[in-house]
Amino acid sequence: KQDAESDNPSWYRDGESHYYYYGKFGSGMPEINYLSAATRKLVINMARYWLSFGLDGFRLDAVKHIFMRDECFQETDKVLSDIGTKESYDDERGKPVTKAFDYSSNVTKNVMWWKEFAHGVKAAYPDCFLVGENFDGWGKTTAPYYQALDSQFSFSHYYHIPAYLYGKGGNATYFPNKQAKESYDVYATSNDVALDDRDMTLPGGGRKDFIDGPFTSNHDVMRAINQVNGQGTTDGTTAMEKVTGQGNQVNKAKIHAAVTMLSQGLSWIYYGDELGMSSNTDQHVSKYGNKNSEDIWYRQPYLWKDTANRTNYKAGKYLFELDSYNKTLENYEAQKANPNSMYNWYKALNELKNKYPASHKIEYLKTYTSNNVLAIKVTGIGKPLAIFINIGSATEYQMNPGEILGSEYDNVLAIGGAPSTGGGDIGNVPYSVSAFIAK
Repeated sequence: KQDAESDNPSWYRDGESHYYYYGKFGSGMPEINYLSAATRKLVINMARYWLSFGLDGFRLDAVKHIFMRDECFQETDKVLSDIGTKESYDDERGKPVTKAFDYSSNVTKNVMWWKEFAHGVKAAYPDCFLVGENFDGWGKTTAPYYQALDSQFSFSHYYHIPAYLYGKGGNATYFPNKQAKESYDVYATSNDVALDDRDMTLPGGGRKDFIDGPFTSNHDVMRAINQVNGQGTTDGTTAMEKVTGQGNQVNKAKIHAAVTMLSQGLSWIYYGDELGMSSNTDQHVSKYGNKNSEDIWYRQPYLWKDTANRTNYKAGKYLFELDSYNKTLENYEAQKANPNSMYNWYKALNELKNKYPASHKIEYLKTYTSNNVLAIKVTGIGKPLAIFINIGSATEYQMNPGEILGSEYDNVLAIGGAPSTGGGDIGNVPYSVSAFIAK
C-alpha cells in the first residue's frame, strides 16, 4: 500500500475498485474529501451500519471542522474567522515556540453536509439522535447547526453559568437574560441573526424543537469545580488551577451542578463531576517542565473503591494520575452510601430533571430572581414546575410557587437544608434547592 518511510502520498486500489488516498504515515489524522459524493455516501452508509446494531444515535465530534476556510470556499459562503497564535513547548528544540493557526470554519458548507448526513441516516432510522460537539461559547455562532442536528453541547452554558454565579454583568439576572437571548431564541428562529462582535449575520437554527445540551464539563475544559471557583468575568471564567475543597468551593460546585442539570434540554455529566473530582493543573509545569498535554488532568482515573481499577496509563511521557485533591475524595462506593455526598446531590437533581414535562421549556423569572436566588418555571406537555436555587448568600427571600404555577402544588425536592413548603425562606439557606410541581 505504501512504505512507512515514504514522503510521497499515494493511491491504493482494492479488489472492488474503491480508491483510497494515503498521506505520509505519522503525519496526523487524515483529511477526508467531503467534496466527493462517493465519500459522503460512504460516511452515511457507515453510520447506518452501526445504527443497525441498535444504537440510539451519535456524538459528532468537531462539527464545525469538516469544511475550513480554505476548502471549496465560495463568495456566498458564511465563514467564521478564527485566526491567532498559540504557544507550545517543542521537545525537539527544547523551548517554547509560537505557531500561527487558522481554524476558520465554513458554516455554509458544514451545515449543508450535516443536513445531508442527518437526512441520510434518518431516512432509515428516523429516531436517530444526533448531538454535535461545537466548541464555541456563543449560541449565535452554533445556531445554524441546529438546522441539521437535534442537539449540541452548550459551551455557552459552560461559560455563562459561572459568570452568573459570581454575580457579574451588573446584576444577578445576567445569566437568565444572556442565555435566553444568546441561545434559546436564536436556536428557534428561522431569521438571520446579527453577531455582536463582528459585521456579519448567520442563519438561525430554525428548530423550535431544539434540544439544548448543557454539560458539567468535558475532556477539553477544566472540570466543574475548577471552573466555578475560578475568576469570574462578564463573559465567563478563568478556571482555578488548584482547588482544595476549603471554604465554599464544594458548595459552589453543587450549585453549578444544579443550574447546569436543571437548565433546558438534555443535561450531560462528565464522569467524575458527580463525585466532585477536580482537574488541578498546578503541578504540571513543575513535573513536566512545560504546559504541553496539560489536559491529562481533565481526564484523571475514576474514583473506584478498588484502586486496581484506577488504571495508571501513559500518553507518551505523560502519566494519567490523581491530583492531590482527588486523592482526598471519597470513592464512588463510599459516596453512594453517604446521603450528604456530591454523588447523592447529583442523583437528587437527576431525579428532579426526570420529572420535567415532555417538550419542556425554561423561563427564567426576572421578577422572582433576587440577588441570591434563581427562580425558574418549567412548562411543557405535563405538570409545570417552579424551582428556586439559592446561589450562596443569605438574603431574605420568600418563595411563592403558587403564584408561579397558578395552582396548588406539591414539593418534589428540598436539598441542602432548603424549605419544603411554599412561603419558606430559601434566602436564608445558602447553597440549596427547592422545587414544586403543580397538582
